[in-house]
Amino acid sequence: MNLSRFDAAPLIAFPAAKETNYGTEADEFRKDAVRIALTSGLTRRQVADDLGVGMSTLNKWITAKRERDVVSKEDLSLIEDDPAPISPDP
Repeated sequence: MNLSRFDAAPLIAFPAAKETNYGTEADEFRKDAVRIALTSGLTRRQVADDLGVGMSTLNKWITAKRERDVVSKEDLSLIEDDPAPISPDP
């Protein structure tokens, strides 16, 4: 049996990448997961198990949200209403 034709590396055909909404859908899923974890009264373990994500993943999402939301929306509106810098008293 002559196997010489199999000596070359095989050609593998990959399907063309198609555009998806994975990024947007994933972001929405993360936001919903964090909202549920913070407002549902369930433990984080229960939320993580129910949503099929790891406990550490859910904790990272919650930490990231808290870091983004350090300044409340009310405080941001005060800054926007009065953009003048505050100077220290002499």
